[in-house]
Amino acid sequence: MKTLLTILCLCPWALAAQTPAKYLQGAVPLVDSRVTFTRVIPAPALAPGEIYTRLQKMTNERFSAGEETNGSTLYTNNDEGVIICRGNEYLVFTQKALVLDRALVDYQATYTCKPGECQLEITRVRYTYGEETKTRYTAEEWITDQHAYDKKRDKLLRGSDKFRVKTIDLVDELAALAAQTLQTSAPVPPPVITPAAPRENTLENTIDILPTEI
Repeated sequence: MKTLLTILCLCPWALAAQTPAKYLQGAVPLVDSRVTFTRVIPAPALAPGEIYTRLQKMTNERFSAGEETNGSTLYTNNDEGVIICRGNEYLVFTQKALVLDRALVDYQATYTCKPGECQLEITRVRYTYGEETKTRYTAEEWITDQHAYDKKRDKLLRGSDKFRVKTIDLVDELAALAAQTLQTSAPVPPPVITPAAPRENTLENTIDILPTEI
């Protein structure tokens, strides 16, 4: 009996410990009170112009209208090396024969081409959940450390946890796609995708393409 009670007490801790670190505290950064994911993709063998050309071709394909997506390219500037896209697609949580649990996610992806690298920024993340209810959430009120953890800050809350995990997976997927796009045949080390260092950000230097209202 004592052994059973010990196992039951340890279960919540064990489940929390199994959650990969990339989903835990600090994984959803805030810049000026807005959820902002940033990844830096190295491309040391490519000039900024080549980085831009490759990414523009990739984003035209990735952010396009389809059966399950409604993305688009919002802004391009070769001189600035900037490509801004709107993503609109489904995050699938569960898909079985009679069960489909998913949410529509809308976000802004900004690719900034620099010498030897591309900086990817994902922000303005919003969700529409429920095929009938169409409940709407913003990332700021749903997947941040403040809202996704219990009061003890040691366990992700059910409900918002799946949004947090799938959103981070989406960011990593987009970063991996950019890294694949910028690969060359030259014998260079595999790209290491890293979060960018914290930065100062103001409303004056932030490009907001998507409407502020959900």
